[in-house]
Amino acid sequence: MNVANDEKVLSAVKDREKDLVQNGYEKIIALRDMYSEAYLNRAGRMINNIITEEFINGAHETIQKMGNSDKIKMCFAIMEFEAWFLGMYNLFERLDPALTIAYIEEKLGFNLSVIDPQIEFFRPSDKVTDILRLGGRQYQKSEHDIESICSKIDIKDFSNAFEKGICMSFKDFYDEVLN
Repeated sequence: MNVANDEKVLSAVKDREKDLVQNGYEKIIALRDMYSEAYLNRAGRMINNIITEEFINGAHETIQKMGNSDKIKMCFAIMEFEAWFLGMYNLFERLDPALTIAYIEEKLGFNLSVIDPQIEFFRPSDKVTDILRLGGRQYQKSEHDIESICSKIDIKDFSNAFEKGICMSFKDFYDEVLN
């Protein structure tokens, strides 16, 4: 289900938990961006690991109070799931052959092959927008935009990110989906 608001993900799971389990769901995996108005209000426009942990722990405490907590897993994209796209940087060149690592670095000043986007960028979606704009494309976080990017992801992108130890919030989500 898409609740279209990261701050409502946990309450949506809480509201639907019993129905989902009664309808045969053995596992409920919730995903939300860490970035939110609440995070912005507490941390300003910077990543704060202490606040990040407080948000994660708060979500887990809420889940533990639910009737089916053993079937519910809350995953967070740090700071936004677009960090995962940035960690799978080869997909940009598949979207547009001009969007090489070197070209992105020349135009935007960062080298995606040597940074961890979930640590480096407070708003990864802005960086995805900037990169795609270099290729004459728009990015507005729409379902179509996301599906277009996801269609270019290759399994090698996953293994590359995992081997480099970047975007660990994606690895947590990936592992949860597979288990």
